[in-house]
Amino acid sequence: MHPSTGTGRVPIGAVCPHQGVRQPRSAARHGTSPYCSNSRPPSGVRCRRCGPTEDAHNCRRQPMTPTDHGWVVFSHSGRIRRVGGHTGPVLNRNDGTVMITTPLHGECRVFLSRTDDARTWAVGAQFAATAASVGHRAGTTTALRPGTTLVCSADGELSVHRAVPRSSPSGGVPGCSLEQAMGWLDHGLRTAATEIASSGRPIRLLLSGGVDSGLLASYLWRAGADVRALTLRTPWGDEIDGASRTARHVGLPLDVIDVTAQESTAAIYPRMQHTQSDDAEVITVHLLVTVAFELARACGADLVTGLGSDLLNAGSDFGMGAVAGDLNERIDDASASGMMVTGQFTPGPRMYHPYWSPALLHLQQSVPAQLKTVDGIEKYYLRELAAYQLPRETAFGRKVAIHQGAGLSAGLDGALGEQLAAVCAQIRAQTLDEVPLGNHDVAVGGEQR
Repeated sequence: MHPSTGTGRVPIGAVCPHQGVRQPRSAARHGTSPYCSNSRPPSGVRCRRCGPTEDAHNCRRQPMTPTDHGWVVFSHSGRIRRVGGHTGPVLNRNDGTVMITTPLHGECRVFLSRTDDARTWAVGAQFAATAASVGHRAGTTTALRPGTTLVCSADGELSVHRAVPRSSPSGGVPGCSLEQAMGWLDHGLRTAATEIASSGRPIRLLLSGGVDSGLLASYLWRAGADVRALTLRTPWGDEIDGASRTARHVGLPLDVIDVTAQESTAAIYPRMQHTQSDDAEVITVHLLVTVAFELARACGADLVTGLGSDLLNAGSDFGMGAVAGDLNERIDDASASGMMVTGQFTPGPRMYHPYWSPALLHLQQSVPAQLKTVDGIEKYYLRELAAYQLPRETAFGRKVAIHQGAGLSAGLDGALGEQLAAVCAQIRAQTLDEVPLGNHDVAVGGEQR
């Protein structure tokens, strides 16, 4: 029995588009496919809500972001319009122009779709809705790099200004000592934990058996946050022993959540919605984050994760195409991938990745490589700091990424019966086919153009 729901099920957010209520995962009861909790039933299976079978079914897949969380700025033949709700990256200027700047650290993704003649274009936070705004078969849709600025003139002309390269010292600050690096990290984590705690909202920490989330547990507890830890167990693996050891040492309550194979596969589409990505690596990394985030949301809480530390302190290339050698380029690649989305520009619960916050990003870039790997031990300076606050088995334990500890990479392919990359491609293609052209009747600044 789980304390947040009063049931034995993990509330991972399978939402029926009819009434907005969580539905059973069973395909026999609600006609769901293993790919999406909102998909239509197989041929001959009746939906318990709608009644009809597949041919006349009304359960339509939603765009790759809930529509009330998205926005699109659209121009056709010189007329600019805007649809959508919360528009954090969009600024209406007094001269009648619109400026859009993509978040520098990947808090959300922004897409540009243009027809071949460039007379019609759209910019938005929803891949499918942005592509559909110009007709996805008539144009090209691309994800914009972090820090890119677009200026839309009053007559609908669009100019794109490329992002300025990051100036942080990717090779680290020369002469930095181990004690200095530990001091910088201690100050940065204390500041981040204090800011999270100051919101006064309940917090759920996704806790593995590793050092990154373990340090966050220690700093959040010391900051007085209203925090509980979560660790997840799948049919293919778990990190309960390590998470329990850390939680006991710090003094945090720990909830162990069982996630079935069906619930894991049902989380694929919500993760694609949240990250606006169909990259199988990104989805694999984020799958348990989705489960934890929906569980936190059901409790009215925000979620904190340790994402980002592996890339910054251990040279991880997972989820970035494994192409960039320079750390600044690697950070840009990860920020552009959807890996670090936070929901900052959407209403409702938030997701925090403290290691990827602007201050801590710069700090970790400033630490020289020779302090990050010592005698083959990655994250060395971070582990030395953790040794003062956590069990040594946690501080210097074997590095295991979240998707590896839960056995997701192989487990998902087996549960799906095919490669995850193929499933993501199918979902993306079906989503584009099912999203209708938007109703672009809302003008920029509330004025018709």
